[in-house]
Amino acid sequence: MGREWADQVHEWLEERRTDIETELGYTLNWGTHLRARNYRISAEHPGHITDDEETLAELREWMRDQLIAFDGVFAPIIQEIVDLDAHEPDTEDE
Repeated sequence: MGREWADQVHEWLEERRTDIETELGYTLNWGTHLRARNYRISAEHPGHITDDEETLAELREWMRDQLIAFDGVFAPIIQEIVDLDAHEPDTEDE
């Protein structure tokens, strides 16, 4: 899986962006790092590692909730991508 495949997956995810964000219930950050030639989908929450323990506990709870939500939304999508790739003819040998 090379750059072309990554581009196709990114495009495929972008086409589903509205559905993904609707299911999660909030807007995500969809970043493209052209210099590094990679893509990132993320969620943000205010906070810093130097915050007090109470705030850090809230951040950990928020992060846990987001990981669970991301898994629920993205796991079926990733499986669909894997299934699509499995059905693509192998052109590397040509």
